[in-house]
Amino acid sequence: MEHANEEATLSKLRAQLASQHSYIHEDIHSLRRRNSELTEELKDLSLQVQECLSERLSQACVLTWLDLRVQIFCKV
Repeated sequence: MEHANEEATLSKLRAQLASQHSYIHEDIHSLRRRNSELTEELKDLSLQVQECLSERLSQACVLTWLDLRVQIFCKV
């Protein structure tokens, strides 16, 4: 009788473990998918930042060049 109870308990624990294993597997899959999505989003944002910085630097260079031209012109 005691052996049968132990077997029943063991069987329940195995079922719970299998269920938890399934949830863990789903969570891992979900986390990997989300990681991939976030990686792509970060790449896109990084490119946008680089483009913005490039534009700003170009504008700053043009403004600096124009400012120098004005200074030279005013000195003449």
